[in-house]
Amino acid sequence: MKKGDLTAEFDVSGKDEIAQIAQALSEMAQNLRESIEDIRQSSLNLTDLSKSLDESTSRQSESLNQMARDIEEITSMVENTPSECYQIRGCDEQDGEFR
Repeated sequence: MKKGDLTAEFDVSGKDEIAQIAQALSEMAQNLRESIEDIRQSSLNLTDLSKSLDESTSRQSESLNQMARDIEEITSMVENTPSECYQIRGCDEQDGEFR
């Protein structure tokens, strides 16, 4: 355990102070193993969530870009509509008079 090996098991027998310390160290090692596993699992979950968030953000970005392109197209159509209307009606854009 001194070198970080938390898989070491203690064969604890007896009821003296040394046995109690050995039992406490064994329990501490078990608790540390569980904590490390919890942290590892949390890290994996965060990695998965990060990937999911990245994918979602990319989809939303593409959707917003498409919406911007659509708005530009609609704006262009709206801006050209009056001149097309005048041409269809036979009006002069300058004074709105029929020709």
